Amino acid sequence: MLHGWASIKVLAWLVAATCLLVACTEGTQTAPPGAREDTRRTSQGPPQGPSRGAGSVAFGVIGEPATYDPYAALASDLTYALVRPVYPSLYRLEPDGAATPYLAKSMSSTRKGAVVALRRARWSNGAPITAKDVVASIRRARPPSGFALVTEAQADGRRKIRLSGRVNDWKQTLATVAFVLPRGRAGSGRVAGGPFMIEARTPGLQVVYRPNPRWFGHAPALKKVTVQFIQDLDILLELLATERLDAGAPPLTVNLGGRLESLGLASAGALGWESVYLDLEGAELSASNRQAVVDGVDRDLLEAGFVRAGGRVSDTLHPAPGPSGAGGPWPGPTLAAPQPPAAPIQVAVGAGDELTELLQRTLRLQLEDAGFSVELVTTDALTFYGQWTATDPMDIAIRRASGAPGLVDTPAVLESRAAIPLLHVASFVTWNEGIEGPEPNPSFEGPLWNLELWSKQ
Repeated sequence: MLHGWASIKVLAWLVAATCLLVACTEGTQTAPPGAREDTRRTSQGPPQGPSRGAGSVAFGVIGEPATYDPYAALASDLTYALVRPVYPSLYRLEPDGAATPYLAKSMSSTRKGAVVALRRARWSNGAPITAKDVVASIRRARPPSGFALVTEAQADGRRKIRLSGRVNDWKQTLATVAFVLPRGRAGSGRVAGGPFMIEARTPGLQVVYRPNPRWFGHAPALKKVTVQFIQDLDILLELLATERLDAGAPPLTVNLGGRLESLGLASAGALGWESVYLDLEGAELSASNRQAVVDGVDRDLLEAGFVRAGGRVSDTLHPAPGPSGAGGPWPGPTLAAPQPPAAPIQVAVGAGDELTELLQRTLRLQLEDAGFSVELVTTDALTFYGQWTATDPMDIAIRRASGAPGLVDTPAVLESRAAIPLLHVASFVTWNEGIEGPEPNPSFEGPLWNLELWSKQ
């Protein structure tokens, strides 16, 4: 806990940071998680940007994925979100966490697992989607994919798969990052089984989608969707305000709802399975050092200063909706007598995420009060959520993570302080007038989960 002058310093920093962020939105507050805001631009709003036509939408996200292969080692939450319109799954998650059929026509239980029958569907190149595609995808899957829990998968004809594994809820498992890829491979995204296929990718700039003419569902109303990779939240909001973007996925930060409302943007937020945590996996810190980090971080102060109605403190790495959804085993028994290391520690964030950047600066004050010497490191989001997730070069990384129903903490991770849960936060989408269809899906499904239902007037 903070005390003395250090407490005053942190509180002063929180007040200053909050005042800067809400100065232009005085009198507004972030809407409670799950609430829907639907404010529209007035005639006094910013001038309209270049028209893209009624069938074309530009959508903004912070950062860029290192890969579009959901089963690659460098796959991230943004990877899963951007390939959701491209690759189907046996089941999919609705915004409330319910698993509903996608490719699955039926499923029956067996003594060892389940048997799934496929509906008739084709890839965009005309080839049928078969049981072999499912089996090949299962063999490549890795956590957090539900496919990684399948211990054995066999094709029984062209449209039936026999699955084995220690799984409590097969539908939920098969809806969690369980994409079916053509022959188990992602390729360029031009061969798609979802409502859209990838037409072009420009690294550092954007990815362009076109409708899949062979998708088995209703034809999408949009004829072109461009997802642009934006450097930070301020730029994202500016592009939305000037209508150079039609919609976007702003990560939760201080007074986000009020800021969107002040720009005349409609928005919706939901508290689902998204979280912020400290990643100490790669830290060369002793048990005493790690315990000193735990004791030095005041999570309640972080919540009060930066999250407020947009989330809450989490005692689990996998929070969920509901009154007890953020409860968990944290902090558990003391690991060792706390002792900060003699050498400085590095605390890293990905550039462009305003909330984690604010948390980084505040954690520096908290940890310095606990006796640490702290160095702040910021790198681009592509590296931070790509290469750095594999190499873990920093002592502490402040990460934002999506989730899904049914995920549970690994006791060894919490007990060793390899990760420290911080906050359970809401997921948002926002859009300009004339856009219909966006709805937050606060899970791995991401903001484009129902893109086939979107339209533009």
